[in-house]
Amino acid sequence: MRRIYSDTMTEDFGCVVIQSALGTKVFLQPQGNPIPTYDQFKYIVHSKIGKETVQKTLYGEARYRVKIARSKGRYTEEISNLMERIEIDAYYVSEVPKAYVEGMTSEPLCVASSRDVLTGYKVGIGFCIGKERSAAYRMMLFCMAIPKDFFCSLWGIPFNPGDWSSVGLPGHITGDRGPGSSQRVVEDLEKKFPIRGMAPSWSGQSKATIESSHPRELKKEGKPTYIQSSLTPGQLAKREIVALMKFNHGSNMEDRIDPDSELANVTPSPSGLWHHYDSRFRNDAQPMSIEDAIRTFLSQADFTLRNDGIYLKSRRYTPSNSNDMDYLNSLLPSSDAHVAVQGYVLDLCVRHTWIEVQGRLIMLDAKLRIRGDDESLWMSLSELNQWEEARRIARSAFRAHQHANEAEYQSRFTESTGKNWDAGQRKSGRKTKPNKEVATQRRKSAA
Repeated sequence: MRRIYSDTMTEDFGCVVIQSALGTKVFLQPQGNPIPTYDQFKYIVHSKIGKETVQKTLYGEARYRVKIARSKGRYTEEISNLMERIEIDAYYVSEVPKAYVEGMTSEPLCVASSRDVLTGYKVGIGFCIGKERSAAYRMMLFCMAIPKDFFCSLWGIPFNPGDWSSVGLPGHITGDRGPGSSQRVVEDLEKKFPIRGMAPSWSGQSKATIESSHPRELKKEGKPTYIQSSLTPGQLAKREIVALMKFNHGSNMEDRIDPDSELANVTPSPSGLWHHYDSRFRNDAQPMSIEDAIRTFLSQADFTLRNDGIYLKSRRYTPSNSNDMDYLNSLLPSSDAHVAVQGYVLDLCVRHTWIEVQGRLIMLDAKLRIRGDDESLWMSLSELNQWEEARRIARSAFRAHQHANEAEYQSRFTESTGKNWDAGQRKSGRKTKPNKEVATQRRKSAA
């Protein structure tokens, strides 16, 4: 505004700059015409154009809306039921996860979460490694759709009734337009979500409910630093799931409670509000079976059926129901045959997976090849790929090692005996058997 005022004085009012007796510089109109002061100029501009237009032009629409514009009401004013409207967004865990194989790099963990607008209750969570991808949002929708005791069991997280109560999908989702965001997911699920909305780009206030619940980290001044976590991506994901349940039971939602006699004794947490409205059947969640959720939201993967189990890369699985193994073996044409089957995985936790055979969805449990620590079964798909890459390098090096190893020990034999490893010659005919009687007489005569 000051620069515009200066340009206006010289170009429109024809002023020149002179130095006053005090040594300061001032505008002078050569013809003696009146000129406005800066405050007069700003007042006229605001009167003619409008202060709101000026501020939007100077600071941008987003900053004007967040910092300057007056409140137009709460986001919950038009919401009356649970799951009537859901906001989703993603953030990155600040710590760098521990690499599964020492010496390899590990990418950050991206967390996608969803939150009910009415109560502030977090209803779903999903993960991916590295960049923000649709896999995280699909896992989040999978989490929203299924009972949470089943979801936590897939991660090996202890669960008590009431820890996490939401089940089902919403009718209205508000997300952002970031890479891999919910836009693509919602488009793919057009039949399941007849109502949808996308927040404008660079507009955090359009999904303020979920944005305000993201973890915050103080920025330290000085030399850049980072935290190298001693937790793997899967363990960090477990921590975020537990943190979500902690948030639902510990956050203060007092500003969402109206002076209503029915709400007088309700705990002001997202969980308290959720149970209050849910007990009154004010819940718009759309049910979906676990099998449909698995087929709709989880990532597809290629499995190999063998006579000793089902393999995802190098990880061996067996069905959770032992009777299913006999059924799967009956599909093999021979004992040494390998059959490719399609399945589904939870990217950050492949402890349990599913395969689909002849329209049947069969749940699988990961198994160790030898007796060992079951904790090693809790790994992500990216960690399994990382392990496969390390083993590929090791196998390639071992093939060269085998040739060199054979040459070394053959040389040792030659040095100690003066003979070649395979010294001798091939003769025709059968090998002659020793005569036992002749051999016995020779031993007696020698004695």
